[in-house]
Amino acid sequence: MPVNLWDVCKERAKSKTVAAGQKDTTLLFLGSKETGKTTLINHFVGKLDEAAKPTLALEYSYCLRQTNNPTGGGNEICHLWELQGGTAFSSLLEAAISIGNIKGLSIILMLDLSQPKILWSTMEILLKDLRSRLTTVLTSSKAKEENLQEELLSNVMARFGDHQEKHQIEPFPVPFVILGSKYDIFQNFDPEEKKVMCRCLRNVAHSLGASLQFYSCKDTVLLKRARDLLSHYAFNTAPLKIMSTDYNKPLVIPAGSDSFSQIDNKGAEEESSSGHNFNLWRHTFTSLFPQEKQEKLDLPDDPAINEKYPEPDVDNLRKQKDEDLQRYLRELERKRTTVADLL
Repeated sequence: MPVNLWDVCKERAKSKTVAAGQKDTTLLFLGSKETGKTTLINHFVGKLDEAAKPTLALEYSYCLRQTNNPTGGGNEICHLWELQGGTAFSSLLEAAISIGNIKGLSIILMLDLSQPKILWSTMEILLKDLRSRLTTVLTSSKAKEENLQEELLSNVMARFGDHQEKHQIEPFPVPFVILGSKYDIFQNFDPEEKKVMCRCLRNVAHSLGASLQFYSCKDTVLLKRARDLLSHYAFNTAPLKIMSTDYNKPLVIPAGSDSFSQIDNKGAEEESSSGHNFNLWRHTFTSLFPQEKQEKLDLPDDPAINEKYPEPDVDNLRKQKDEDLQRYLRELERKRTTVADLL
């Protein structure tokens, strides 16, 4: 009698014992273009010899880790979403951030240290889009019923313990990492430029309750630190036990370990909240590095649905492409769900 492979997989999935307290996690990678997101993901999942390929808007993969829990077998799984294109495709965040994965979600914002003239604008646009998507998810009826926002913020604030500036920050409701890439180029910048960039990024990271770390895929030590950082957020492994705030060295600053007073005493005395600090350091950063215009288009209305200017051929092609995109997003979600169910 023929055996249905799909049925076999489902039966094996049902027979597996899930370790007590084991939950799926999700890492969302986004940020500046060509910052090495794919390369870092390949190293994290063990594809050391696989050349990085251009990412198509939004891509999904996963990483497994065998557990040694004495109460049961099974694997831990981390879902990996990679958003490409800098700020161009941030509308696709709805596929990567959902009510189903937000409890185990961590965000990795990768910024190109070698391109300071687009770094701040890229960061600010993506922070705005991320907050918007997270707010949409956490204000849904299901999230309100489960008091998700309060639970997540409580978990994030626990990282700060008795920190004296605990009430001055406005953290993201999920663990957040700012990963500065291409440190191999940045290390050769003018000392004053490095000092300003490091102070500004430290302020932003601390204001958001985020970890800040510098990285280069060409430096084996920094690459290992980045992999260890991802492992901590993906599988709750031990956090890095080092800290570096010297702008002449790669920064390594875990969430909750910095302070406005350590970053700049004058700024800490004059500014009373994270919002004011953010504006202060935006001015400092953009005064030294005027920002170049980004490609993100903020149109008040979608011109494709404007009935005043019908174009049957174009409209039909646009409709087909929209349907293709929706199918692509559904397929990504189906793959994520299937992997989680089978493992």
